[in-house]
Amino acid sequence: MIWVRDITGRFAERPHYEPEELDNDCEAIVEDVLLRRHGEVVYPVLTDDLFFMLEQTACVDPYAEFDPAEGEIWGESEFRPGEQPRVFIRHELSENPRYENPLRTTLTHEFSHVHYHGPLFELERSRGESFEDGRNKTWVCKRDHVEGHRKRDWTEWQASYCSGALLIPKRALREAVKEFLGSHELIPGQVMRDTLDEIELVSEVVRRFAVSREAAAVRLRQQRHVVEGMPSGEAFRA
Repeated sequence: MIWVRDITGRFAERPHYEPEELDNDCEAIVEDVLLRRHGEVVYPVLTDDLFFMLEQTACVDPYAEFDPAEGEIWGESEFRPGEQPRVFIRHELSENPRYENPLRTTLTHEFSHVHYHGPLFELERSRGESFEDGRNKTWVCKRDHVEGHRKRDWTEWQASYCSGALLIPKRALREAVKEFLGSHELIPGQVMRDTLDEIELVSEVVRRFAVSREAAAVRLRQQRHVVEGMPSGEAFRA
């Protein structure tokens, strides 16, 4: 991680992580939670485990009401000077089993804001550079933020990337892909985009990690297990 200038103006400086740093950190966090809760690392991570993970760092309201006029808000993280962060989850996500996948994604997305970005406010406060207006600081995450469609804001990019890394950890995904390739007589990097192989691999990741098809497809392409163009074994060289 290195510190770089925050061009959004939110902070004087912001942390820049390489994706591999976030992958390793998120996998360690998830494994710690699973070992503490179950004594072993088994996927998928249960939704109760995700609540447990978030509640270790924040006060969580899973039945929050948001003003419809503000759009489709799925979660909000609020930071108050000297207090534990507060996280609000849209009540429909917690109440309707149909929203299980969005709930899991929102929990990991907000956890990432609290874990990676909350300390920045405290750092700024210690320098007398934040909360000077007397108001709490919040991240309001609408559906397109949580689903990772908004890439321009570095905080939302990091939270979306970490959400995928927490739900589908890198090493566990690599093992799942390795088994899939073996059972389908494929070589690493041979699964191409928009093919039947990709559809089947996405289905396997959905089954193993309890995520949406979109989240599985994004993570597979992100980790270069599904590629465009000529076949490559790059993902297995790391």
